[in-house]
Amino acid sequence: MAFISKKKLVYTIKEPLREYLVNQEREVKLPITYQDLHRFDNSIPFIDNQGKDTLWETVLHPQSEMQQVHESLKKYMPYSKLPAMYR
Repeated sequence: MAFISKKKLVYTIKEPLREYLVNQEREVKLPITYQDLHRFDNSIPFIDNQGKDTLWETVLHPQSEMQQVHESLKKYMPYSKLPAMYR
């Protein structure tokens, strides 16, 4: 696996934010966990159009798990709910 020289920070959701999300009906129960997504076997840097490192990684999951990951992500975010900028 590649050495990660820069990594974005992970922030936990504190109770005031969680309450806000619940009150605004914006909290979503996901059909896949962060640990599930972390079971990748390789990653490559995500480079922008200008050739600069975005600090994001494109991950590659084992072939045996790809179908389950794909189906779980489709349940969470069907195409019709994607913002227009991502289509």
